[in-house]
Amino acid sequence: MAAGAAAPTQVALFLPSVTTRPTYRSVQTKGKQDKKRAIPVVTILPARAYRDLLNGFRVEYPHDWSYTFPAPDTGSSAAHYDWTLFGGGIFPNTSLAVGVLNLKKSVTTADLKKDFSDYTRKPTFAEDFQNPRFLIMYALVSSETQTWNGRETLVSTFTHRLRSRNMQVRQMRIPAGNRIILLEYSTTTDRFVRDLHFFEDFRRSFVLLI
Repeated sequence: MAAGAAAPTQVALFLPSVTTRPTYRSVQTKGKQDKKRAIPVVTILPARAYRDLLNGFRVEYPHDWSYTFPAPDTGSSAAHYDWTLFGGGIFPNTSLAVGVLNLKKSVTTADLKKDFSDYTRKPTFAEDFQNPRFLIMYALVSSETQTWNGRETLVSTFTHRLRSRNMQVRQMRIPAGNRIILLEYSTTTDRFVRDLHFFEDFRRSFVLLI
């Protein structure tokens, strides 16, 4: 280049970038991926199974619950049953139970009704008789016969007062030869409907072994 000559002008060319339109399938796939990221997958642990070979039944209960064998007070409504109690979740007043009563004779529907009538004539704890201030006897909500696995059962719902708390209970009495099998769900009245799914799962999982 000769001395004093002007440097050539450089011109930058900006070519438009070519963007392809995403297909419907790719947009749909991305949307599903974003949705999965936004809503985490919650793993539901399976229920635990409890098998009682002596009383002849199997049932499933929530995985974070445990079971105990309470000894009812003499004179209480539940004293004549052999109980297995399931509870211990985040709501301590909500529980499930299986009670077994041997009548030493073939159980009829009339026996189920009489047992329920006898049950509601006494408080849950015998000590409640000594403190009438907190004693409120059972108030019937409903009681009707229903068919369960080909057997005519008695399903009853009632309310009562338990140590200054208002409780609601659902019981299902199943005839099993000489025995009455009682499935029970109990909780405070304000949680009865929202926790009812515990009892429905419990009832569906229940199997008689003998």
